[in-house]
Amino acid sequence: MQTNCSALKFADVKNQTIFNNFVYGSVYGIHFLKDAITGNNPGEMTMVGHGSDGCTYALFVENADENTRIVAINSELVNTRIKEQAVRSYVLMGYEVNSNRVHPDAQLILYNSAFWGSPTVGAIINNGTVRFQQANFQRTGTPGIDVRGGKAHVYSSYFAQPMRGIVLGDNVYAMLQQTGSAIELTNNNYLSGMRNNNLGENSIFGSDIDVR
Repeated sequence: MQTNCSALKFADVKNQTIFNNFVYGSVYGIHFLKDAITGNNPGEMTMVGHGSDGCTYALFVENADENTRIVAINSELVNTRIKEQAVRSYVLMGYEVNSNRVHPDAQLILYNSAFWGSPTVGAIINNGTVRFQQANFQRTGTPGIDVRGGKAHVYSSYFAQPMRGIVLGDNVYAMLQQTGSAIELTNNNYLSGMRNNNLGENSIFGSDIDVR
């Protein structure tokens, strides 16, 4: 099950609230994708009190269009070290870099989230826009936020994993790849100080960058 399953799937869903669900032991804990019958992507929905544990990817947005707006409140997203899964992250937005299955204007917004476990990368953003506000990354992975396409905004969050050595490669809390659009880092707390890596010509910006 941990190597093959999506525990919860949501497709052609609009103006709905997903309330107090919990899943354990799957590749994708909660999975948003195109409806196989209608061909429609997820619309606007709110997810309150969701928990994913024992997952490779605790939250996965596979398909999303310009009208997709997923808001998650009070989530607990957890990875487990699974031998067969070399890459693990709390959030996966798009399956591949600049995926055409995720529109650049698609939105995933997470308020007051708890992230812990054994990720290799904290969050992988391949397209669309992901916002974290008041997130607690007990383990961040390396990097913590990896923007490979699209953009990320991180506000008032805590990166609790210690990082040592020089700021180079993946040994950072935030990485903007050449194919990514932007990262905003504002009013966050980093256990080992601000560590970021910009591999392209686009911008890592925000109050954290201005004062450090």
